[in-house]
Amino acid sequence: MQKLCTALCFLLVAAAPLGVRSAFAAVPVAPLQSTDEVPDKRPEVKALIEEFGDALKARGEKDAEAVEVIAKFLTEFEASGPKDRESMAKALGDSLGEKRKDLAQDQPDERVALAAAAALGRMGEVGGKVAQKNLDHKNLKEKPKARRELILAVGAAKYEPGIKDLMDLLKNYDAAIQAAAAESLGHFAGVEQKMRKQIFKELLETIMPVKNTVDSDTTDQEARKRLDTISTPIIGSMKALTNHDEPDLQAWQRWWNHNKNEDWKDA
Repeated sequence: MQKLCTALCFLLVAAAPLGVRSAFAAVPVAPLQSTDEVPDKRPEVKALIEEFGDALKARGEKDAEAVEVIAKFLTEFEASGPKDRESMAKALGDSLGEKRKDLAQDQPDERVALAAAAALGRMGEVGGKVAQKNLDHKNLKEKPKARRELILAVGAAKYEPGIKDLMDLLKNYDAAIQAAAAESLGHFAGVEQKMRKQIFKELLETIMPVKNTVDSDTTDQEARKRLDTISTPIIGSMKALTNHDEPDLQAWQRWWNHNKNEDWKDA
């Protein structure tokens, strides 16, 4: 496991911010199962959390080690009971408040925050709850890539109580935040039909005014840039939610008009 974590740490630091989720994909985390007979409050988990805290206290000098411990959290998660799982997720959530000096001008140091957010997305309901709680964390306002990763974590964890917050983020002034929320919502294709329809409606109502603005004023570069940013994740999530495809946004609008009151097949 040490070799795996060390390799993962290198990948995360070298590939951050773009390679965080792909790097964590190398960590084998089995599907979450019942914790009724799983040992809980294990000393090794407590030691890992303490090791994580000690690395964070080094003011950035040991952030590579902190990321390595996050990888260890993931390898321990399935073998842990509910209290240990909550403790690891809480430690990740708490780490989002760590402040670091910028790596360079306009380049914040997001290594730990990115890794923590990506890990929460792989921790099921426990991780999704912590991710949702921290969506508006003030420390992430200066760490846009980490905030995006945290938004994606709510969907990756399939944490249904976070759906409303994600739909609210579709109204954000920042197109990148809108895009992340839209992509995250695409993970909820398995929720009950009424909610799927509500999500779809919110997605369509987010993109159509922008599309109409671009169509009516080809010189509006701001609207064009926003459309380019949000169109792919919104359309991808609409496909996932409906198990259906259309050639363009106007066709999606017609499909919705004809099918919003119909019975949708499970996506």
